[in-house]
Amino acid sequence: MNWTIIIIETIILTAAFTAMILIPLVKNPVWWIADYPNPGTEHMDEAYHQKKYHFIQSCWGMLIGLIPCLIGAGIYSWLFC
Repeated sequence: MNWTIIIIETIILTAAFTAMILIPLVKNPVWWIADYPNPGTEHMDEAYHQKKYHFIQSCWGMLIGLIPCLIGAGIYSWLFC
């Protein structure tokens, strides 16, 4: 039962953290660039505003981020439970 709770919490927290990053990124993909150039970058804007690309990359990020979370949860439960 402990492993089930740990895995469920890990998945939910990883998804929530990724959503906090992904939602502003989908709405405005250049929000983190302070000096993003406006003139003459239509082709860059078109390529960069692809929502499918950001969603796929966030899924990969969640999968990669899940590995250290599960390792940490395993070590924690092994030491303290």
